[in-house]
Amino acid sequence: MQKMERSLISCCLQVVELQKLLLAHNNIKALAAEVGNLTSLAVLNVSHNQLTSLPSSIGRYVVNN
Repeated sequence: MQKMERSLISCCLQVVELQKLLLAHNNIKALAAEVGNLTSLAVLNVSHNQLTSLPSSIGRYVVNN
C-alpha cells in the first residue's frame, strides 16, 4: 500500500462517527482491522477491489434481519 493510501485510510478510521465508507474500484488489497472501530458505520462498499478477506472486527457489527 502506498504512503498516501495509508494516510487517507488512517484519516478515515479516526472519524468514529463515519456512517458511510465507499472504497469501491480502488485496487485495495487489504482492509485495516481498525475499520471495526467505526461503530456508526452503516454502509461499507469495498466491491471491485483485490480483497481476499475482511478483518474479523467487521463482523462485530453485522445485524441480521
